[in-house]
Formats: sequence, C-alpha cells, structure tokens
Amino acid sequence: MMFLSPAWNVAAQRCPQTCVCDNSRRHVTCQHQNLTEVPDTIPEISPRAFSGLGKGLQGLYLQQNQLQSLPAPMWLSGLELIDLSGNPFHCDCQLLPLHRWLTGLNLRVGATCATPPSVRGQKVKAAASVFEACPGWIARKAKRTPTSGVSARRTPIHGWH
Repeated sequence: MMFLSPAWNVAAQRCPQTCVCDNSRRHVTCQHQNLTEVPDTIPEISPRAFSGLGKGLQGLYLQQNQLQSLPAPMWLSGLELIDLSGNPFHCDCQLLPLHRWLTGLNLRVGATCATPPSVRGQKVKAAASVFEACPGWIARKAKRTPTSGVSARRTPIHGWH
C-alpha cells in the first residue's frame, strides 16, 4: 500500500494490474503480489519516480514481494511508514544508496538481505560489512562521523503494528 500525495489521481494514471488503487484515500496496495520489481505504472517507479511526490507520500507498503533492489527514494521526506519486509534483497554495491537512505531513517523498515550468504537474514540497514567494500563507502562514512566526539542522538523509532 502506498499513500500518495493529494495531487495524485488514479484515474489519470494506470493502476498496476496486480495492485488495488483507491483514489479517495490515495492508496495503492501492491503487497503479497510476488513482484520482482516495483510496477512501473505506479506513477513511473524509476530512480526518479517518487520525486514528484515529495512530502505527499506518507506510507509505502511493498512487503511480501520478490524485490531484490529498490531505488533509494531520498526525497521522500514525509514518509511516516514504510514496509519492505519479506523481500529477498540482494545486498551488494547497487543497494548501497538504499542502505544509506535506510540508515538515516528513524523508521522500522523490515528490509532484509537474502544474498549474499554472508549477510543472509541481516537487515539491509545493519549489513554494513557487505557495503564497506563498495566505492564511495569511506567518503560517505567520514561525512557521517560526529566531529565533537559526542554521539548523535536519534529520535525514537516509529513503525507499523
């Protein structure tokens, strides 16, 4: 299920065949569909697909599919709920942007690595060992290190029930 911005209109877009669209509530439900990729008819799911939604997208539910990768929707600053559980994510350098994005969220996401075997069962957010070998890892890690020696405080994690 996705909560879409008030400007989104199911009638103006094609609802993916395997999903259920509800324009009155601005929801698109695509959970438990055995998807291997996000349908491209949920207004253009591509690396920039969510960019027009900005703060309008509040919930993203893609659990229990067969997603192995997902573009990191860094511009979705209004997300309050996200569920990526039950997808066999392939944790490699191509997933590094999603890992970074998830690491910055104070939400429970449920994204778990299925491959490679060294990180099978680990949360994408916590599987740093597989991402450390990726180009750009050290530069990004250095930017996130607090300079004052005081660890950054994180707000409580909010999730779904």
